[in-house]
Amino acid sequence: MKVYLLVTLIALTVLTGCATASPQNDSWFGRDKAEHFLAAGLISGAATVIADKRGMDKDESFYFAFGITLSLGAGKEAYDLKVRKTGWSWKDLAWDTLGALAGYGVVQAID
Repeated sequence: MKVYLLVTLIALTVLTGCATASPQNDSWFGRDKAEHFLAAGLISGAATVIADKRGMDKDESFYFAFGITLSLGAGKEAYDLKVRKTGWSWKDLAWDTLGALAGYGVVQAID
């Protein structure tokens, strides 16, 4: 059941905006990507602490933190696409994913 939830979260994240994504000059590295990684790491770490304090086990904590972080990342990309008109960046979302995993991992390592 939990694997299906994770697959669903990833699918929703990947598929939101894919029909309207526009090509852009977007490098894999740079200040913007570092900001995405750090922000996602902080959000994921904070969500993991909250989940742990609420008594969730490690699996539930992971899904909670990962889901919140990627939802916010996808929301930011949707905002960039529709409001700012700067386009959807899969590379930003990839860095959000790495940051979410890192934030979760750091909190679990400290705990």
